[in-house]
Amino acid sequence: MSARRGDVKVVFANLQPGIYAAAAFHDENRSGDFDTNFIGMPREGYGFSNGAQAVLGPPDFEEASVKLVRITAETDLLLNY
Repeated sequence: MSARRGDVKVVFANLQPGIYAAAAFHDENRSGDFDTNFIGMPREGYGFSNGAQAVLGPPDFEEASVKLVRITAETDLLLNY
C-alpha cells in the first residue's frame, strides 16, 4: 500500500487462528527493495508488530507475535527512521 502520514489501518483477511508477526518498511524511493547502507543499517523506515525493536537485526518472533484466537486481533506497528 502507498505510504501516507498518520495512522494507517491494514486488514489481513481469512487468516486461520494461530500466532502471527508482521514487518513493514517504507520503500521511499520505490525501488522494490529495503535499502541499507554499506554495513547493513536501514536507509528507509521499518517496523515490527507489537512495537518490537530491532537491535543488530530483526527482533525475535516472540517479541513481535500476535495471537489470533478469534476473528479479529490488533497490534501497533510504528515505522522507525
